[in-house]
Amino acid sequence: MKNVFQKPFFFFWMLIPIFILINVLDLKKSIDINIHDTYIIIEISQLSLYAVFLFLLIGVNYFIIHKLTKPLNTWITRVHIILQIVVLIPFIIFLISDEITPSLSSTILSMDANLFIVIQFLIFFISLIIHFINFVMSIFIYKKITLNK
Repeated sequence: MKNVFQKPFFFFWMLIPIFILINVLDLKKSIDINIHDTYIIIEISQLSLYAVFLFLLIGVNYFIIHKLTKPLNTWITRVHIILQIVVLIPFIIFLISDEITPSLSSTILSMDANLFIVIQFLIFFISLIIHFINFVMSIFIYKKITLNK
């Protein structure tokens, strides 16, 4: 686990094959969001392609920071990875819910499903903001160190 926090790009690059596999399996599932009279339907295959692209960008971002030997704030990196895991666990449970654990998924999704999806999206968005803050801080800390020398 220590290696994941020191080189977080490994974690995000390990997620890419998982989401490519989800897309290849072509699950006929979708996420349905009902907002008053508007229905938003997102297919899992589309969502997995977006996730692959996003995890690739985050991984490349962390890899560039690592290769340039810029310091990352380990606390912020840990929060970012933990929030990503918090968002991914219910998503994985949703994917395997019908075949393996129907009672577990119905327990998790027994609360208002729209509220649950919105909370997951907000956690995901907050984790992206945390990643951006970590990236910007590492750039400015590195410039500050090099300017003082």
